[in-house]
This record gives sequence, C-alpha cells and structure tokens, in this order.
Amino acid sequence: MELNILLIFFFAFIILYNIYISLYPIREGMKGKNCNDKMCENNKIVSFKDKIHSLEKKLLSMETNVQDNTGQIKTNADNIKQFAEASKKQAQEQTGLTDDDANKPAPQVTGVE
Repeated sequence: MELNILLIFFFAFIILYNIYISLYPIREGMKGKNCNDKMCENNKIVSFKDKIHSLEKKLLSMETNVQDNTGQIKTNADNIKQFAEASKKQAQEQTGLTDDDANKPAPQVTGVE
C-alpha cells in the first residue's frame, strides 16, 4: 500500500516537473532569448567568428596530420619495396634461379598414363 502511494507521488512529481520545465524553460548561458547571432555551445555564448576560427585551426591541424601520414605511408612503401627486392636477391642467390627461369613454362610430365 505504501509502495503504491510512493509511486503515485513520484510519477505525479515527474509530470508536474515536466509541465513546469515546458512552461518556464531554463536558458543557461544565454542572454535572455538573444541567441540569434551567436552560437550557444557548452552553456557559453560563442560568436560565429570565434567558432569559424577554431574550426579553421582544426582543419589546418588535420591537414598537417594527413600530410604527415601520407609521408609516413610513402616511406613505409619504399621500405617494403626495398625489403622485397633484398628478399628476391637473396632467394635468387640461394636457389640459383633468375627472373628468366620464373617466366619459363612448367615442364610437362610424360610417360604417365
């Protein structure tokens, strides 16, 4: 019985609180309702110029990161090519086969029927 009464009071409080919030909204960080020429972010008023400036800084840092990453990818690709050539030379020295031998057709097996 007590639980039912507590639940009724709880839900009544929630409903009344939602009605109060919808009638009197809280506008933290805004000067009244003058938020037309400003952006309201993180409860602070930020002008569009400041926002654009910070976005330009982010864009420049991302561009430098992309350039650094492409440079690193190129050096990694060059290192992989050098490693592949060194491995190829080492395999040719150990087996005695050359690129011309690799291009020859496979030998045909005869005598098996």
